[in-house]
Amino acid sequence: MPQTIHLYELTLTLDTPGGVTAPESRRSDAATAAALPLARDTEGRPHVPATSLAGSLRDHAARTLGADGDAERLFGTAGDGKEDDRSTATASAVRILGTRTTLPEHAPTPLHRMSTAIDRVRGAALTETLRERELLPPGTTVTAWLRVDRADAAEELERLLPSWSPRIGGARSTGHGRARLTRVTRRVLDLSTPQGRRVWLTRGGPALFDDASVILSEAESAPAQLPFVFGKPIDFEVVDALHVGSGEHERGGHRATDRARHLRDHLGRPVVPGSTWKGLLRSRCEFILRSLSEDASCAETPGCGVCPVCAAFGYSADASDMHSGGLRGRLVFLDSPVTQPGGTPAETVSRNHVALDRFTGGATTGLLFTDEVVEQGRVTLTILDEPSDPDASPLDTLLRDVLLLALYDLHTGVLGIGAGTTRGYGTLRGTSETTAFLEAEAPLARQRLGDALPISAQEDGQ
Repeated sequence: MPQTIHLYELTLTLDTPGGVTAPESRRSDAATAAALPLARDTEGRPHVPATSLAGSLRDHAARTLGADGDAERLFGTAGDGKEDDRSTATASAVRILGTRTTLPEHAPTPLHRMSTAIDRVRGAALTETLRERELLPPGTTVTAWLRVDRADAAEELERLLPSWSPRIGGARSTGHGRARLTRVTRRVLDLSTPQGRRVWLTRGGPALFDDASVILSEAESAPAQLPFVFGKPIDFEVVDALHVGSGEHERGGHRATDRARHLRDHLGRPVVPGSTWKGLLRSRCEFILRSLSEDASCAETPGCGVCPVCAAFGYSADASDMHSGGLRGRLVFLDSPVTQPGGTPAETVSRNHVALDRFTGGATTGLLFTDEVVEQGRVTLTILDEPSDPDASPLDTLLRDVLLLALYDLHTGVLGIGAGTTRGYGTLRGTSETTAFLEAEAPLARQRLGDALPISAQEDGQ
């Protein structure tokens, strides 16, 4: 029995929607059967498993402590993997005893978000790919209780915690699950003293962590500098009307038409999700590269896995090949709330439309529909470069130039975002600062691409 036990209570706060999903718990008779559900505890409350945090913390230790074995001494090893010999396996010195997930008061229920895949050739929504998942709203806190019995391991753990910024759950390349450590408390029980033994023997669960002292506060856990691809976010203004559908419809208007609602975040603001940015810009980058050289990019699904676009945006595993693994993209696209000057949420209006009869040229009876749109507002596109390997080389210059030209196409109106881009929706224009940046960089990017790609084309005899 150890003489000294270190007990830690960690509080993590989600800055973006996220959460660990549990597809195995989906039930056909549940109200949310169509959605990919969050993991839940035995009482039905959203839950973040301790294994998710343990894996993230171990990965952070490997990055921070290097390859000298310190991470394995702290978090143990799995042995040599042979079924008949487990003698080399060692247990982790850090035990995560349990977790508790608490939703914020302003968003006491999980979010539901729908999304669809984008056809990489057409740049439009791909049919039969609509999907929905549950998400924990930003502001959700996850409390974890840890126990460490070795003093040296406790010191190593305290060195790691201030720089730990875990990602909870999937969809990381679209900004989901970004969390930060906002509070750490510690209680040290000396079992060689009567007081220490009394607490250890008479208390249990979270009560064992009472009277702990704060060793890290939210003020000390300021987030690190974000690795912006272009050194800063890119700001756009809505030119005509913007509609990114939420998949929900409501009855309204004097003719009781169905109104397609705009997607909103946990604060009720219209939002352009990171998944929309990623799908649209990936499609455009592939289009630009294919226009310059047929071999420069792929148009395959789930992806070729070798071109610059797959390396930057990632690709999915091939379901028909059990041995083909996917790759998480290094580019991260965060959600973009649509706001007015001053940061207040942009206002939405309803626009009525009716389908035309292709023979008479007049309105078709019974096909009146309504969109909820934003007519004025600003969106800030945040693109981060976060490779899974901390020692990875910088983002490929060719891909950076292609991505910049895709943003230039968005700025000039060649490319639209959201729904209805062929009928006057989705046109954005860069703010004055963004316009100056894109107008200065686009010619240079075109020149670099022109110098790079024709060389390979000439070598191939094209």
